[in-house]
Amino acid sequence: MSTRRSYTAAEKLQVVRYAEAHGNCAAGREFDGISDANVRLWRRQKATLAALATLEKSNPVYNTHPKV
Repeated sequence: MSTRRSYTAAEKLQVVRYAEAHGNCAAGREFDGISDANVRLWRRQKATLAALATLEKSNPVYNTHPKV
C-alpha cells in the first residue's frame, strides 16, 4: 500500500512547466510517477497555483491561508 504525498504549489508549477514542454505522461514519469490525471488537473489550475506559489500548501480547498 502506497502513502499519499502532498505537493507544494511551486512543485506543481515545476511539473506543469515540464508537462507543457514534454507532455503529461512524460512529466509524470520524470517526477516520481505522478499520475497524468494529476498533471492534467494541475495544468487546468495553473493560474491558481501561480498565485499560491508562495504559500506552504497549494490546495485552496484545504488551505487555511487567506485567498490571494
